[in-house]
Amino acid sequence: MRKERLALGLFLCTAVFFLSGCDKRFLTPKFSKKAVEDSLTAYEKLFAGAPHLAYDKEGRGGYINKEGEWVIEAQYSAVKPFKEGYAAVQDVDTELWGYIDVHGKTVIKPQFMEAGSFINGSTAVREPEGGCGIIDKRGKYIVEPIYKAISYFKEGFARAEDMETGEYWLLNEEGEKVFGPYKGAFLFHDGKALVKETEENRAWFFIDKKGKKYPFNEEVQIVMAKWYGDGDFWENAYLDFSEGCPELINDSYVAFNEKGEAISPEYKFLNFFDKNGYANATIQEGEDEFDGIVDKQYNWVIEPEYSALYNFQYGYAIAEKKEWEEGGLVDYIVMDLKGNVVFTDWKEDEIMLYPASLSKGNPLPAYTVKNDTRKHGYIDWDHSILIPFKYDAAYSFAEDGSYAVVEKNGLYGMIDKKGNWILKPKFVGFIEKPEDSGWDYDMG
Repeated sequence: MRKERLALGLFLCTAVFFLSGCDKRFLTPKFSKKAVEDSLTAYEKLFAGAPHLAYDKEGRGGYINKEGEWVIEAQYSAVKPFKEGYAAVQDVDTELWGYIDVHGKTVIKPQFMEAGSFINGSTAVREPEGGCGIIDKRGKYIVEPIYKAISYFKEGFARAEDMETGEYWLLNEEGEKVFGPYKGAFLFHDGKALVKETEENRAWFFIDKKGKKYPFNEEVQIVMAKWYGDGDFWENAYLDFSEGCPELINDSYVAFNEKGEAISPEYKFLNFFDKNGYANATIQEGEDEFDGIVDKQYNWVIEPEYSALYNFQYGYAIAEKKEWEEGGLVDYIVMDLKGNVVFTDWKEDEIMLYPASLSKGNPLPAYTVKNDTRKHGYIDWDHSILIPFKYDAAYSFAEDGSYAVVEKNGLYGMIDKKGNWILKPKFVGFIEKPEDSGWDYDMG
């Protein structure tokens, strides 16, 4: 539950960053496209490339402009962000997915059980019968739907899982099996792909595009670290032997080096290292679990004395001081990279900090429990009230402070740092429905 509460709090506010790009009206001959994009606020970027998805009061999805006006009417069961001029939408009657353009015209009729977003002119889809393949923007198959799961193309290759054996292949852009079968495989990055031929966890190695094998040495460790840093490899960052490889042994996590030697103490849980060089670690004392943060030498940066401790966001970590109880309260503190406490809950007035992504220059989302009511608002780092407690939910500001998402009477809108409405609350969400969001890395 504790990790889920943070995820729930962050989901809405972080998911609104899906779209990027640059509307032509922002461009002049004096500036490059990149320079103009860099100058736009997060809110402007949200709507710069194409209409942004939203859901109306009936839960139907459509697309709005930055004034909150419907430019593609809410008429679909679910919708996904525009990418490369196309968006996946789910038909109300058939519950099948197809694609529309930025004008709302159907360009690929609803016919898929699942549909990803276009990346470099192609996307993964799943047929109603269960097979996964890759289509182009005409809806024509590049890779026939014969696989249990399939990824998008990256550096000329896609990963596909065999329907019967569960083994993995790396396919070229003609859909041909080039490398495999493997017990595990990932997409190419900087010319190398991570694969393994046996089920053993520490049996991974790299191949290049000619099939040459590279063991875990200094070169591939650097590649791995960069790969993880680019965000393409987060789910298996455990395999980065340059930082140790956390593996579950007898219900405890231990980090191993490339020789299979244990290089860390035993933890109830051990996360991978973030860009600051820190990792969450959990120890168990009796029936209780406590979170702390370790550095790359597995020394405690923050001692394990918290019921939950969330990774650093914009240079700060948020910790729970006691376990959550249904209907009860949680005490939160905020710490900097050195473990110094820079914020504590404002107990005198029963104002509680809400765990979220924190940026020093922006208001902190918080809520009050005075008189058994729970209303959300924003406070400053010195505990002064910046935006009154009048919302049913209040989420983090964008890092540049241009907007925050709030909920009022079951509907979502956006406010600026002074609490003025940017978009009045008339939507049930600005994001994909959680059950329909999917993940574009791998269909299946």
